[in-house]
Amino acid sequence: MDGTSSDGEHGGMSRHLPVHNQEPMEVLRYVNGQKYDAHWDWFDDKEVRKEPGEGSKPSSNRMATVLMYLSDVDPSSGGETALPLAEPLDEVLQSVDGRGYSECAARSGISVRPKKGDVLLFWDMDPAGGTPDRHALHASCPTFNGTKWTATKWIHNLKYT
Repeated sequence: MDGTSSDGEHGGMSRHLPVHNQEPMEVLRYVNGQKYDAHWDWFDDKEVRKEPGEGSKPSSNRMATVLMYLSDVDPSSGGETALPLAEPLDEVLQSVDGRGYSECAARSGISVRPKKGDVLLFWDMDPAGGTPDRHALHASCPTFNGTKWTATKWIHNLKYT
Protein backbone atom coordinates (compact mmCIF):
# COMPACT_ATOMS: atom_id res chain seq x y z
CA MET A 1 0.00 0.00 0.00
CA ASP A 2 1.38 3.43 -0.92
CA GLY A 3 -0.42 5.45 1.77
CA THR A 4 -2.91 6.89 -0.72
CA SER A 5 -6.57 6.61 0.17
CA SER A 6 -9.32 5.83 -2.32
CA ASP A 7 -9.96 9.55 -2.78
CA GLY A 8 -6.33 10.10 -3.87
CA GLU A 9 -5.19 11.90 -0.72
CA HIS A 10 -2.32 10.70 1.47
CA GLY A 11 -2.68 9.48 5.05
CA GLY A 12 -5.43 9.84 7.63
CA MET A 13 -4.78 13.48 8.53
CA SER A 14 -5.35 14.59 4.93
CA ARG A 15 -9.06 13.87 5.27
CA HIS A 16 -9.18 16.38 8.14
CA LEU A 17 -6.57 18.75 6.68
CA PRO A 18 -7.17 18.46 2.92
CA VAL A 19 -4.60 19.72 0.45
CA HIS A 20 -7.03 22.19 -1.16
CA ASN A 21 -7.38 23.93 2.24
CA GLN A 22 -3.62 24.53 2.56
CA GLU A 23 -1.62 27.67 1.85
CA PRO A 24 1.72 27.28 0.05
CA MET A 25 4.59 26.39 2.36
CA GLU A 26 6.60 29.26 3.82
CA VAL A 27 10.27 28.78 4.72
CA LEU A 28 11.89 31.09 7.29
CA ARG A 29 15.48 31.58 8.45
CA TYR A 30 16.42 33.10 11.80
CA VAL A 31 19.96 34.31 12.70
CA ASN A 32 21.67 36.73 15.11
CA GLY A 33 18.82 37.53 17.49
CA GLN A 34 16.04 37.39 14.90
CA LYS A 35 12.64 36.48 16.30
CA TYR A 36 8.94 36.59 15.54
CA ASP A 37 6.87 38.37 18.19
CA ALA A 38 3.81 36.70 19.74
CA HIS A 39 0.86 36.49 17.36
CA TRP A 40 -2.10 34.37 16.30
CA ASP A 41 -2.23 32.83 12.83
CA TRP A 42 -6.01 33.14 12.48
CA PHE A 43 -7.57 36.32 11.15
CA ASP A 44 -9.66 38.48 13.45
CA ASP A 45 -13.26 39.00 12.27
CA LYS A 46 -12.33 42.55 11.27
CA GLU A 47 -9.40 41.24 9.24
CA VAL A 48 -11.05 38.25 7.53
CA ARG A 49 -10.32 38.50 3.87
CA LYS A 50 -13.14 38.55 1.36
CA GLU A 51 -13.41 36.21 -1.61
CA PRO A 52 -12.83 38.04 -4.90
CA GLY A 53 -16.15 38.95 -6.50
CA GLU A 54 -18.18 37.63 -3.57
CA GLY A 55 -19.09 40.96 -1.98
CA SER A 56 -19.23 40.60 1.79
CA LYS A 57 -18.95 36.81 2.00
CA PRO A 58 -15.98 35.99 4.28
CA SER A 59 -13.27 33.66 3.06
CA SER A 60 -11.71 30.79 4.95
CA ASN A 61 -9.63 31.23 8.07
CA ARG A 62 -6.49 29.49 9.32
CA MET A 63 -7.61 26.49 11.36
CA ALA A 64 -4.27 24.74 12.01
CA THR A 65 -0.56 25.52 11.88
CA VAL A 66 2.04 22.90 10.99
CA LEU A 67 5.56 24.07 11.89
CA MET A 68 8.42 21.91 10.61
CA TYR A 69 11.93 22.32 12.02
CA LEU A 70 14.51 22.05 9.24
CA SER A 71 17.63 22.52 11.37
CA ASP A 72 18.95 21.88 14.86
CA VAL A 73 19.69 24.80 17.16
CA ASP A 74 21.96 24.33 20.16
CA PRO A 75 19.77 24.33 23.31
CA SER A 76 21.78 27.26 24.73
CA SER A 77 21.14 29.34 21.60
CA GLY A 78 17.40 30.03 21.99
CA GLY A 79 15.15 29.76 18.96
CA GLU A 80 12.34 27.99 20.81
CA THR A 81 8.71 28.24 19.74
CA ALA A 82 6.83 29.62 22.73
CA LEU A 83 3.09 29.23 23.27
CA PRO A 84 2.67 31.40 26.38
CA LEU A 85 -1.09 30.86 26.83
CA ALA A 86 -1.08 27.12 26.13
CA GLU A 87 -1.87 24.81 29.01
CA PRO A 88 0.55 21.89 29.45
CA LEU A 89 -1.02 18.44 29.33
CA ASP A 90 1.78 17.08 31.51
CA GLU A 91 3.25 19.64 33.94
CA VAL A 92 6.39 17.57 34.58
CA LEU A 93 7.14 16.59 30.98
CA GLN A 94 6.37 20.02 29.52
CA SER A 95 7.88 22.14 32.30
CA VAL A 96 10.54 24.64 31.21
CA ASP A 97 11.77 25.26 34.77
CA GLY A 98 15.48 24.54 35.18
CA ARG A 99 15.87 23.03 31.71
CA GLY A 100 17.98 25.77 30.16
CA TYR A 101 15.28 27.42 28.06
CA SER A 102 15.82 31.01 26.99
CA GLU A 103 14.18 33.84 28.92
CA CYS A 104 11.61 34.22 26.12
CA ALA A 105 10.60 30.54 26.32
CA ALA A 106 10.64 30.17 30.10
CA ARG A 107 7.93 32.71 30.90
CA SER A 108 4.85 30.45 30.90
CA GLY A 109 2.82 28.03 28.82
CA ILE A 110 4.61 25.55 26.57
CA SER A 111 7.89 25.94 24.66
CA VAL A 112 9.39 23.68 22.01
CA ARG A 113 13.08 23.56 21.14
CA PRO A 114 13.88 23.36 17.43
CA LYS A 115 15.13 19.92 16.44
CA LYS A 116 15.64 18.97 12.80
CA GLY A 117 12.87 16.66 11.63
CA ASP A 118 10.42 17.53 14.42
CA VAL A 119 6.96 18.86 13.56
CA LEU A 120 4.71 20.96 15.77
CA LEU A 121 0.98 20.97 14.97
CA PHE A 122 -1.41 23.20 16.85
CA TRP A 123 -5.00 24.22 16.27
CA ASP A 124 -5.58 27.92 15.66
CA MET A 125 -9.33 27.42 15.80
CA ASP A 126 -11.68 24.86 17.28
CA PRO A 127 -11.89 22.29 14.45
CA ALA A 128 -15.55 21.58 15.16
CA GLY A 129 -16.92 25.09 15.50
CA GLY A 130 -14.38 27.37 13.90
CA THR A 131 -13.98 29.54 17.00
CA PRO A 132 -10.50 31.14 17.26
CA ASP A 133 -8.40 29.64 20.05
CA ARG A 134 -6.58 32.33 22.04
CA HIS A 135 -4.30 29.60 23.48
CA ALA A 136 -2.68 29.40 20.01
CA LEU A 137 -0.76 32.62 20.65
CA HIS A 138 2.85 31.80 19.73
CA ALA A 139 6.25 33.37 19.12
CA SER A 140 9.63 32.40 17.74
CA CYS A 141 12.15 33.25 20.46
CA PRO A 142 15.41 34.93 19.38
CA THR A 143 18.10 32.66 17.96
CA PHE A 144 21.42 33.82 19.45
CA ASN A 145 23.96 31.51 17.82
CA GLY A 146 23.66 29.52 14.64
CA THR A 147 20.78 29.47 12.21
CA LYS A 148 17.24 28.19 12.63
CA TRP A 149 15.30 27.08 9.56
CA THR A 150 11.57 26.33 9.64
CA ALA A 151 8.84 25.55 7.13
CA THR A 152 5.25 26.46 7.94
CA LYS A 153 1.99 25.20 6.46
CA TRP A 154 -1.30 26.83 7.36
CA ILE A 155 -4.47 24.83 6.85
CA HIS A 156 -7.77 26.65 6.47
CA ASN A 157 -11.24 25.59 7.58
CA LEU A 158 -12.50 25.96 3.99
CA LYS A 159 -10.90 25.76 0.57
CA TYR A 160 -7.96 28.17 0.36
CA THR A 161 -8.03 30.51 -2.62
